[in-house]
Amino acid sequence: ISVVPGAYDAETAIREQLGWCTVLAVPRSLVKDPARLWCKDATIILLDCVPADGCDSARVNTVGFDQARGIASDVEHLASMGHRNIAYFGGVRGDPVYDLREQGFRAAMSDACLPIRSEWIFHCGPEHPSETAAAAFEQAIKLARCQLSGAVCASDEIALGVVASLRSLRREVPDDLSVTGYGGSEPACSGGAFLTTVEHRGQTLGDALAQFVQPDPDIVRSTPARVILPAELVVRDSTAPRSGH
Repeated sequence: ISVVPGAYDAETAIREQLGWCTVLAVPRSLVKDPARLWCKDATIILLDCVPADGCDSARVNTVGFDQARGIASDVEHLASMGHRNIAYFGGVRGDPVYDLREQGFRAAMSDACLPIRSEWIFHCGPEHPSETAAAAFEQAIKLARCQLSGAVCASDEIALGVVASLRSLRREVPDDLSVTGYGGSEPACSGGAFLTTVEHRGQTLGDALAQFVQPDPDIVRSTPARVILPAELVVRDSTAPRSGH
């Protein structure tokens, strides 16, 4: 679906597709008003909508990965290797996805009885996040009251910015700092990037969407489906046990 800026809104463009399809999956980021999408003759699925804020009254289905649980697995992985002083490099405040990931980080740190210090929490801008992450990392080094040993990043791009900054200081990953990302992007696992990250498996999403195309005849839904999919931690070479652990 292509939306021409200034011509009409995404909801109108999406509804124009409903004349020829019975199941339509749409990224939540395109839709401002889910209620305008409902159609009795079609199944509408909003993607990456966890939690389903504003969607219950709209009578549309939602499918998304568990962002908070995904980032929590990063924290648990670092904690299992003895890391206690862990910084967080998040995305833009107010973005629903990044907000969920930060909530997951804080909850996991609290569950592991690890310190959450304001000087170790950073938010990277929407433009050139890897560059802002590098600047934030340099600030983290200056402000840290004790040595950081781990960094949880809200995206792979942010994580790669932290890695680049660390190397510019003639320090290495994971010897001097264990770094995790989120997203499973191609740059994170190619060209020697070796980033431990959290992935959203396309197969998992495809299997979930297939249930709407070929639904189980024994399941009769009276309310929209709310499907939360698991994110998967993929451990690579950017994390290691804390020195001396």
